[in-house]
Amino acid sequence: MKNSKNKIFVVSFDLDTKLMEAAGYDKSKISGTYQRDLKAFLIELGFFKHIQGSLYRTEYYSNQENLKASIIEAVREECPEFVLYLKSMELYEFTKISDITPQMKNALTKVTRKKPIKKKGIKSKVIIEKKKETKKSKGL
Repeated sequence: MKNSKNKIFVVSFDLDTKLMEAAGYDKSKISGTYQRDLKAFLIELGFFKHIQGSLYRTEYYSNQENLKASIIEAVREECPEFVLYLKSMELYEFTKISDITPQMKNALTKVTRKKPIKKKGIKSKVIIEKKKETKKSKGL
């Protein structure tokens, strides 16, 4: 429950995937580690919202130090191998200034998609270059 002392925190992490590959992890195992294993672990710790990539958001906590200690203790007990491949892990206090999604969608309702611009292919570039050469040879 939210009160004036509670805050939202975000944790981000990055794993050394090259080191994981060298240790015998294949790409599907690495992907599974990110998408299933760590996600389930962080949800268990109270990081209920997977924002993007390796970024997870908490519910409300009153104390950053308690949260940090909880993460460290849980890693030590449940998945100590995690630290073998850890490049970085950061904890941020999350301040949501304003969710402007509804205003953006409302403001952009009259916007229409433009037709894609046709890109010139290699053939047309060759023709253009030949025309330039012809003009140079004619002295134009």
